[in-house]
Amino acid sequence: MGTATASERKRLGAWYTPTELVALVVDGVLDGFAPADASIRVVDPACGDGRFLVAVGDRLAAAGIGVELFGCDVDPGAVEAARRRGIAAVEADALGHPWQFESFDLVVGNPPFLSQMASATTRGGAGRGGAGPYADAAVEFLALATELARPDGGRIGLVLPQSILGARDAEPVRGLVEQRCRLIWSWWSPEQTHFDAGINVCALGFERPGDGAPGTWTQVVTNR
Repeated sequence: MGTATASERKRLGAWYTPTELVALVVDGVLDGFAPADASIRVVDPACGDGRFLVAVGDRLAAAGIGVELFGCDVDPGAVEAARRRGIAAVEADALGHPWQFESFDLVVGNPPFLSQMASATTRGGAGRGGAGPYADAAVEFLALATELARPDGGRIGLVLPQSILGARDAEPVRGLVEQRCRLIWSWWSPEQTHFDAGINVCALGFERPGDGAPGTWTQVVTNR
C-alpha cells in the first residue's frame, strides 16, 4: 500500500484493486499471448504498490519466461513499495512522463478514476489522445496505453469506468483505440462492488495488430 490517505486517494482518483480483479485482468491479457522475445517488458502506468505487475511477473516466471517490470505512480509510498517488490518504478505522473522511446509487450493496471469535473480541475484537462477537458482521467490512460503497447502483438489489460463508452469528451480516444487496437476480451461489473469509488467498472483487453485496424470495439462492447 502507498502512503496516500483515503482523502488524497479520492482526490487523485486512485483505488487499490481487489486480488480477484487483478487475477481476472492477468488471465485475460496472457490468454493466448505469444511473446516476441525471450524476455517480456511489462508496464503499469499507475502502478500503486505493483500488484498487477507482480501478478503478471509471477505467471510469466512460472512459465519460464523472462520478464522486466516497470511502473509509474504519483504516490511516493506506493513507488517505494513497488520497488521493494522488484519493480523498476518511478515517482511521476505517467501522463506527463517522457515515454517517447518506450515500447512494452504488455500494459496493465487500474488507472485513476476521476469524475468529469474533478478531471478538469485536478488534472487540468490534459487531453491526451484528443480527449476533451472533462474526460475522465482513465480515458487518457487508455490513450497512453495504446502508445506504450508495441505494434504487432502488444497487449493491454485495464480496469476502467464504464462511462468511457458514452462520455462525449472521451469520443476522440474511443476513435483512437479503434484505429490502433482490436478488442480481445471484456468483463463488466454488475454493481458498484469493487471499489470505494462508487462507480460501475469494466475490464477491457486489447491487442495492437500489425497491419490494418479492425475498429468497432465500442460497438462490440455495447452490444454485449
